Amino acid sequence: TYNELVPPHLSAAMKFWSEDACEQVRAIGCRGGYPLMAQQLHPSSMHGFADAGGLEELLEVMRSNGADSGIVEMGCAVLRNMAVSDTLSYRISAAGGIQQVLDGMGTHAWHTGVVTEACGALRILARDPLTRGSLIAEHAIPALLGALRNHLDHAPVVEQACGTVRSLSIDSAGRDELARAGAEEVVRKGMNRHPRNAAVQEEGSGALRNIRTIHLDRD
Repeated sequence: TYNELVPPHLSAAMKFWSEDACEQVRAIGCRGGYPLMAQQLHPSSMHGFADAGGLEELLEVMRSNGADSGIVEMGCAVLRNMAVSDTLSYRISAAGGIQQVLDGMGTHAWHTGVVTEACGALRILARDPLTRGSLIAEHAIPALLGALRNHLDHAPVVEQACGTVRSLSIDSAGRDELARAGAEEVVRKGMNRHPRNAAVQEEGSGALRNIRTIHLDRD
């Protein structure tokens, strides 16, 4: 039965998964398989999953398995999906999710899958005004631009990183930090590497447009 498939500390959050999904978690290793199954949650289940302790459990699995690129990549993908909700975005930040994403991106700096999903999570988190401030305070901008510089040839990373720059540069505080960190130059490099990639061009152009308004802010 369902309750026999998973240990008690997972049962509350995992009630949002099918019995087949629970069997897969057990087959992979209960904690190791957790992010994989959470990634399959329907958006309408995200709040219930979080209310049942799923967010904290997910972050703990990512922390305790930080050397496993697969778990970190899937965990970042789950956080990205959850952060679409402004309420959950704030809860992710409050629970230490931003730092967990940055840690994963640092540990697996050359793993394109991890970096793509991490930048994607930061991109969605940056859409919320409260979370944008937390991203800046937790030094996400240097990490983000470092990832972009390291993966200029990988279009998915460039798209997600430029999208994050675009979101972070909505506010003057973000624009100031990005300007000081040399964001405009690295965004241009990313766009130049992928001139025919429409998504890269769109996100990069939006980021540059936002960054340039820093001059208007100062006038």
